[in-house]
Amino acid sequence: MDDEIQTLIAKKMERAHDDLRFAQALQAQGGYRQAISRAYYAIFAAASAALLTQGITRKKHSGVEAAFNQYLAHKGLVERELAVIYRDAFNARLDADYSDLVEFSESRGQEVLVDAKEFVLHIENFLREQGVLD
Repeated sequence: MDDEIQTLIAKKMERAHDDLRFAQALQAQGGYRQAISRAYYAIFAAASAALLTQGITRKKHSGVEAAFNQYLAHKGLVERELAVIYRDAFNARLDADYSDLVEFSESRGQEVLVDAKEFVLHIENFLREQGVLD
């Protein structure tokens, strides 16, 4: 893997951690809808980083989700549970960003945040196994 791809993977993981940090801050301030959105973006960044190890890039959210399922989860490179976490967070983010009728609770925000932390941690471990992260 070339240095440019490794740098991009590192930047995406840095972004994932930034999004987690802001999701935690928003959750603590009662911004559950906003926390869910940031937690999803942490997952999106980490999934995009993992796909780069396979030479795969996608721009659309649905494309990243589909590629993550096809090239990583279904092939057993990452735990299938991560695909479920991705899908659930994606759907929660759609509600958080676009639905005016859905109410967001502290527990729902916390659930998505915990899942996002787990997802990012698993992807970091995957990237280390691939020799991409220290």
